[in-house]
Amino acid sequence: MGFLDHSTNNIIIDAVLTDRGRELLAANDGSFRVVRYAFGDDEVDYSIIKKFGRTIGKEKIEKNTPVFEAQTVATLALRYPIVSYSDPNLIALPTLNLDSTLATVEQNKALRVRMRQNIDSDKVTDRQRLLLQETMMQVAVDGRFLRLSGARSRARKEPFGFGLVYDVPARQGAGNVLSQIAFTLNYVGTGSRYTQLQDSSGVVKTTVKVTGNSTGISETFEVSVKYTT
Repeated sequence: MGFLDHSTNNIIIDAVLTDRGRELLAANDGSFRVVRYAFGDDEVDYSIIKKFGRTIGKEKIEKNTPVFEAQTVATLALRYPIVSYSDPNLIALPTLNLDSTLATVEQNKALRVRMRQNIDSDKVTDRQRLLLQETMMQVAVDGRFLRLSGARSRARKEPFGFGLVYDVPARQGAGNVLSQIAFTLNYVGTGSRYTQLQDSSGVVKTTVKVTGNSTGISETFEVSVKYTT
């Protein structure tokens, strides 16, 4: 959903279904239900606040920021969602961090990845831990070069691209660790066709993005996939 015109008191909004939404609607089996909505600030450049200060910076953002139109590609429609929490006393938010060394993925060499959702345990109560703790995370990969093994869900294909999205359950952590996940990245042989993306040693560099379903925190890291020539 996006604002088409917000220059006057008459606000015009463009709302469209994403490709995933149209897929569920077309199934006609009752699986399409609108159960929640979210707002995002993808367009906002917050460095303007740092440059001009809170008062002038806010005015510049309101007057000069272009507003995106509605996007049908789900992975692009809301890159930076605005998150609200029911606890007004919350003073710390979690981060998502890699907990493993990234090695090159090869035909006979998979890569085991571990990630942790961390928070300063001294700044949150037990109730707040439950509020922030992730139980499921999404792992997005370029399906031309990588696939996941051990994921419980089947991969969802991103429209108009090569992306695959997997749902990976998270395990409860302790102390500064709210939750943690582990998954294995495997080599996809058909990627050898994309020679234009390989360097002189047959290595393709691709990205993996992990996103928490509840808090929206994310981490993107680079993985190398080697193809023999």
